[in-house]
Amino acid sequence: MESIANIVDVMLVFACGLLLALVTVWNVDIGLDRPDNMYEVSDVVNESQNVQKENLQEAGKVYRDPATGNLYFIEE
Repeated sequence: MESIANIVDVMLVFACGLLLALVTVWNVDIGLDRPDNMYEVSDVVNESQNVQKENLQEAGKVYRDPATGNLYFIEE
């Protein structure tokens, strides 16, 4: 049973090393910086009364964070 545990340990070390090598080779940016082209909207005008819904296509979903009140649009 000890040999199986040793093999599992070797597999875990190999997997972690492989992931680290891939991140460094592909120059993956793992920072949590906000992109420059994003900005906060101060006021939103409700134009839903003037929109004809027959000509619209669904593009994603909007979720609201109850703690902050922020809306998040998720494209699908």
